[in-house]
Amino acid sequence: MAADSKTSVVAALGGNFVIMIAKFTGFFITGSGSMFAEAVHTAADVANQALLLLGIVRSGKDANEKYQYGFGQERFVWALISAVGIFFLGCGVTLMHGIDTLFAEVHHAPTHVGIAVGILVGSFIIELIVLVIAAKGLVAAADGKPFFRFLKEEADPSAVAVLLEDAAACIGVLLALGAIGLTHLTGHAYWDSIGSILIALLLGAMAIWLAF
Repeated sequence: MAADSKTSVVAALGGNFVIMIAKFTGFFITGSGSMFAEAVHTAADVANQALLLLGIVRSGKDANEKYQYGFGQERFVWALISAVGIFFLGCGVTLMHGIDTLFAEVHHAPTHVGIAVGILVGSFIIELIVLVIAAKGLVAAADGKPFFRFLKEEADPSAVAVLLEDAAACIGVLLALGAIGLTHLTGHAYWDSIGSILIALLLGAMAIWLAF
């Protein structure tokens, strides 16, 4: 299970780093609030997956005189820190930005919509690949047990965190695409701000579930 978890986390970390760069570039080009929300979302994922990887590495250390039962519980500690990071960085920053732009006196519609759509579609494909890798590892670890019960009660918290983060990332990309598409079709820039707020709420819900 440890090897599968590490593979899932490393795949997620590498994929999300590339996506983060692309999304921040897309935000600077388009000025889209939804793109900014997705960029911050992915930055939070990168930071949190780095913490998860740290937990996996540290949990494999041998027991010593001071810690006679080893370091296995560090996986749970770093998964909790990851959840807190998602909530405050991913949800908090994105929600504040979405509300600020929603109630701004002047609303600026995103520009270069084609670039935004291209980046988001590419991001969705990468996120989906990483999600499949994480899901396959957990299905194999479940070994025929009821999958959702296994996730809740027995699964490695690092692998569950990756699964949840990438599932939320896929949904977040779809929300961003919908918000940018509605802004472009209707001419009302507030749809972009609403998309940012919805992505923030999605992140908050996922972080709370993961913490529990």
